Amino acid sequence: MNIQPRITLLFLCSLLAFQCSRAQDKLWEIEKKLARSGKAIADSIEGHEVTNEFEMYKKVSSRAFNDFKMKIDSSNCNIHSPVSYYKWRLNDSIMFNTVHFMSGLDFSLARCAELISIHQCTIEGKTLFPWAQFRADCIFSRSKFRGDAVFQYAVFNRSTDFFQSDFKGIADFYGSRFESISNFGNITFFNESNFAFSSFNQECSFNNTEFGKICLFNNAEINATLDLSGAKFDSLADFSGCRIQGSILFSNCFLPELLDLSGIESVSNVIDLTQIKPNEKQQSCRINLIDTDISKIKMRYDNFELWFPDHTSFDAKCKVYEGLLSSLAAFGFKDSYKKLDIEYQQLKYMHNNQYLKNKFQEIWWNYGYNKEAIFVWLFWIVLLLTLTNTLLIKSLLGSVYEMKYLNLLRIKEYYKLHHPVLAFFLSLPTGFLYTVILLVGGAFGIKFSSDQIRFPSFIGMLYIISVGLLGISCSAFVIKFIFDL
Repeated sequence: MNIQPRITLLFLCSLLAFQCSRAQDKLWEIEKKLARSGKAIADSIEGHEVTNEFEMYKKVSSRAFNDFKMKIDSSNCNIHSPVSYYKWRLNDSIMFNTVHFMSGLDFSLARCAELISIHQCTIEGKTLFPWAQFRADCIFSRSKFRGDAVFQYAVFNRSTDFFQSDFKGIADFYGSRFESISNFGNITFFNESNFAFSSFNQECSFNNTEFGKICLFNNAEINATLDLSGAKFDSLADFSGCRIQGSILFSNCFLPELLDLSGIESVSNVIDLTQIKPNEKQQSCRINLIDTDISKIKMRYDNFELWFPDHTSFDAKCKVYEGLLSSLAAFGFKDSYKKLDIEYQQLKYMHNNQYLKNKFQEIWWNYGYNKEAIFVWLFWIVLLLTLTNTLLIKSLLGSVYEMKYLNLLRIKEYYKLHHPVLAFFLSLPTGFLYTVILLVGGAFGIKFSSDQIRFPSFIGMLYIISVGLLGISCSAFVIKFIFDL
């Protein structure tokens, strides 16, 4: 028996299978590159809208669509071999309820005309639905995706249900379009979840969903309600560049470590961040508001701190601070306004290298927000100067600056007749008057009389002048306090 033709045939079949496998791998490499680069997408489709009907799909695969008109029902079983409906038109319903897929599940570029139900399933390998189109309802509720789940550029024309599913690997919905109501409630994303560049044209719920690690909604179009009530974020929630014609609800959600709301210019409704909970890892959430319409952000600053990427210009930072201060004032959040304004003043002092002035403003009266603190400082200043002047009263009156209405002879008698400690306490009233006169005299411009100067030393005269200038400064702060009442 001649086995040569059979060997040749077997070799050709193996070669064909290998080439098909390489072509499939190459396809996924193309999809991966397109999915991770917005610029690559724009260049590939030359500025046209991404849809599943676009000629782009012909570029990634030359394989023709397969038509399948029968109902598929493989519920309540274990499937060991890979399931593939790659580029199939499925004209009847698909039922895979309570199925354990031991290998992958591939519906890449599939067209599902009727109901598809993958309910309460476990999928061990990759779940692939890129560029798939669901023209009827699709159900993925209570399923466990053990590997990566890829739904890039999928179009969901009818209701979508992923309720209470678990995603152990990456959940990639990059560029997907949700035309009807969708439910991602009570889901646990253990890894990255990617909804960047997606479109939500009807209500989409992420109620009580737990986002592990990174959550991406950047550049998404939100034309209805995106409900994140009760959601729990982890390290990053990125909503940068979103176009929000609908609304986003953050009620009772747990904040991430970093919330990126930068580049959101088109906002129809106010984004309310007042009913949120702090992250369990840290009390404050860093928030990025660069190039955003901050007037549409309603937030208290208690649980936030502004975050800026590296190399952000000082002018850009000032714009964010001033915009957020205006928003806090408009919503009447006085405590938040105070916290942010202090932070803004610190930023300006640090930018201008005014470190000493910054420290003075902080210690003296908390940047003007604790103005009553000046009276505490005045008490300590008067007390310290009184003790100093009492200790040096004989030298000050006799050798530096004489005040005729203060009796120097009586003070000298105190020190002759009494113990120095007792004499010091007896001289305290004179030291107090000497201090007050110097401070008030400096404040109200009482001039030094030349006949009162007693051949002073340079240090002594410098001391008198310094106390007078200090009196002027303290009086200015007191006057400001009075006029600000």
